[in-house]
Amino acid sequence: SYPELTSISAANTSLREISASSFTNSKNLQTMILRIGLLTILKSGTFKECESLKNLQITSHKISIIEPQAFLGLKNLTSLYLIDNLLTSIHPDAFGTLPRLNYVVLSRNQLITLDPKTFSKNPELKSVNLDSNQIVDLPANLLQYQSQLSSFYVTNNQLKSGQTYGANYFEGSSNKLTSLNITPFTEYVM
Repeated sequence: SYPELTSISAANTSLREISASSFTNSKNLQTMILRIGLLTILKSGTFKECESLKNLQITSHKISIIEPQAFLGLKNLTSLYLIDNLLTSIHPDAFGTLPRLNYVVLSRNQLITLDPKTFSKNPELKSVNLDSNQIVDLPANLLQYQSQLSSFYVTNNQLKSGQTYGANYFEGSSNKLTSLNITPFTEYVM
């Protein structure tokens, strides 16, 4: 219980789980950076006491599961970095409680595909980075609710070489899209 705490940074920990009680009375916490560790799961309600959190970075852990309500309470979160973990899939509602999310980086995981509704409740999303996963297919209309989207990265994946990325993939977001990095790049029509 540290009511004045605004930032937490931890690296090389043996922490295997974060419980919601870890952040009781941490209402001013704005940044949490957890690098290199043994976390395997983000459970529902883990961050419910962190309503002021704006930046969450969990990198180089062993996270393979994000429960649907793991980010419940993070109504002010704008940046989410889950880099270099073991995620193979993401529940379609995992980011549903993050209405102000601007930046999401899921690079260097083992994602194979994403549900078309993964980002449907994130209308302020500006940048999505899915680089260096195992994605073989991008669902049509994955980013249809993101009118603010300006960057989308999905290089170093296993995308089907013949897949076409037409306007239907970015419908609703194409007005602001300034960076599009897809490999292989077969076709893109605005």
